[in-house]
Amino acid sequence: RTSAPSSTVVKGIFAVRSVTIAGLVDGAASVGLRVRADTRAWSPSATSFTYTWYRSGAPISGATGATYDVVAADKGAALTVTVVGSRSGFVTASATSSPAPVILG
Repeated sequence: RTSAPSSTVVKGIFAVRSVTIAGLVDGAASVGLRVRADTRAWSPSATSFTYTWYRSGAPISGATGATYDVVAADKGAALTVTVVGSRSGFVTASATSSPAPVILG
């Protein structure tokens, strides 16, 4: 016996997908500080993430990890991070943090 075909199975959607910049002091980053992309709010949890850090909207060359060390070139700029999360059976999704100002530390 063969069952009737099921309805089309679609990929899941992340219910919550947000990213914040963790490690800020009073809402700002300072030169010399290590900040990180906080993805704990994703639901369900993604199994892999990719990261791109931005300085005032322009990608920072080589800044593609979960953490970023704030450098002198960042002073006076706003940092953001965009995270792309993926999980088997789910649609790949992305989220961008709110901008964090960089001050002299």
